[in-house]
Amino acid sequence: MQAEIRSIGWKKGASSMKDFSNLNLYSEYPDFQVAQKQRQEYLDGINRLIEHLRSQSEEKREAYMNPESYCENPEKYRRDYYEMLGYPLTDYHKGMPLPNVRKWFVGTDDRGDIYRIQIEVLEELWFYGMYFVPKGKREEKSGLVIMQHGGGGSPELCSDIVGENNYYHMTTRILDRGVRVFCPQILVWNRVIVAEPPQRVLPEYDRHRLDNALKQMGSSIQAVETYGMMRCLDYFCADTLVDEDKIGMTGLSYGGFYTMMVAAADTRIVSAYSSCAMNDRFKYDWLDWTWKNSGNTFTDERICALCAPRRYYGEIGRNDAVFTWDTAPDFNRLVKPFYRKFGCEDEFCFHVHEDEHRFDLDDHAGFDFFMEKIV
Repeated sequence: MQAEIRSIGWKKGASSMKDFSNLNLYSEYPDFQVAQKQRQEYLDGINRLIEHLRSQSEEKREAYMNPESYCENPEKYRRDYYEMLGYPLTDYHKGMPLPNVRKWFVGTDDRGDIYRIQIEVLEELWFYGMYFVPKGKREEKSGLVIMQHGGGGSPELCSDIVGENNYYHMTTRILDRGVRVFCPQILVWNRVIVAEPPQRVLPEYDRHRLDNALKQMGSSIQAVETYGMMRCLDYFCADTLVDEDKIGMTGLSYGGFYTMMVAAADTRIVSAYSSCAMNDRFKYDWLDWTWKNSGNTFTDERICALCAPRRYYGEIGRNDAVFTWDTAPDFNRLVKPFYRKFGCEDEFCFHVHEDEHRFDLDDHAGFDFFMEKIV
């Protein structure tokens, strides 16, 4: 390229800076692509570095946590998991004072009694959800399932209270088995619910910005919401009408991811059913699903392993357009050895059903397996 020498006419201001306005400077303007090759090489180098680090990660995860080491000290790994996610999960311990609660009756339908509930999981942080008591169980002790909605969802949506959905009546199916249901709200709702006038909107937020702000302070949205659900369980397990030995959790999509994460954190959950969420976390490396060094310690298969020896059922749809089934690792091969070490290999199952991004319709597959420990 022929070098061009030109004068840059900077404006003088009230400054003590030396005046360079009359210098003749080499310029490549307006050709910004002169160093395109070097920039591409730098970018390629970053991508090669990532691929190199990821290629070593499986060996590092195996060295960090294997069936033998986990079986020897599962709570050590659970505390490491808390540390990875951050505050307030790191402060959770048994015997904490029960949280403050606001609860009000909504109504009764053919399924049972319906309540709205807020639980103060941290000072002035009120976790919201809907609580269902199955018909005929108002004064009778029964198990409890946390039913977690997915992205864009709400407790009302996953409970057939508003709108059509892809949850296949899961809340109703659980209630039909005589089990109480708590449907918490997590920070993944769609702001615009009805676009046509009169428009209906929910509070506006930026999940990733909030997550980044929390991570700056040693926390994460996952830590806050996992802790929130554990504090909710503190409240429910203190209720004499809730059988604390029969606690389960299930969810779809984001809710399936949360089912995996919360079940790994809280051993009171004796049975978990995660639908359409478990996958290759290097392919689906979303910002709010990524934490420092998680690729070398806790990707999905080892988070699932933290549930051993408790019951766990995972599934994905062969026609799922959100999280593809063929990118999901062989979870049965990767997780069952942890269960086998406890002598309960059959307590874990991962299944590919023939449907789309939704729960399996077949009760005799995952649902019966999941509910067996809770009914």
